[in-house]
Amino acid sequence: SCSIEESVKKELQTPSPIRMWSIAKAYELGMSVEDVHQLTSIDRWFLAKLFHIHTVRRSLMAMDYVELRENFELLREAKRVGFADRQIASTLRPKEEVIFSPPSRTLDSPAMG
Repeated sequence: SCSIEESVKKELQTPSPIRMWSIAKAYELGMSVEDVHQLTSIDRWFLAKLFHIHTVRRSLMAMDYVELRENFELLREAKRVGFADRQIASTLRPKEEVIFSPPSRTLDSPAMG
């Protein structure tokens, strides 16, 4: 049986309707634009554009909503390269639940009366 990387390389070599997904998977597996170009003969300029989209997606995956709200440049770039709001929302890292329980202590209050 062949590895995922071998399978992706095989898919990249044959034009098909799923080849775009194979390019995305190749980038996820750490392959470079040049690696993909060698297997597909697709223009490097186009592959570099796809790699940039992959990089933007990885940046989004590392952030939660609060962090993205502080990073307007990334949000703007994600929109510029074609991410829809719903895609951005589903790509973000889920906000970690902060479980905060303040230390329990009794406060001394002045005696009334």
